[in-house]
Amino acid sequence: MVMRLLRLFITMNSGGLSVEATMQWLNVTRSYVYQLVRKNSLKALKLNPLVISTGSVIERIEETYPLVAQKCHQILNYSVKQDATHEFK
Repeated sequence: MVMRLLRLFITMNSGGLSVEATMQWLNVTRSYVYQLVRKNSLKALKLNPLVISTGSVIERIEETYPLVAQKCHQILNYSVKQDATHEFK
C-alpha cells in the first residue's frame, strides 16, 4: 500500500513520456500504445500531445517482466524517468 502511494506521488511530480519513448520502452507499436491508454493500462497525463505517465510505463514493464523488474527495480525507475519530458507538467 505504501509503495503504491509513493509511486502515485512520484508519478504526479514527474514528467511523462512521449508516445515514441513509450513505444521504445514497451517495445510495442504506436497503435498499441493508444490502445493501452484507451484500456486504462497506461495513464495519460496530457492528451494533446499525448504524454504517458512514467509510473504507468514502469508498472506495465513490471507486469510483463516480473523477475527482471524485481532484480532491476531501481535502475528501471531511474532509466525510465530520465526519458521523461518534464515540460509537460
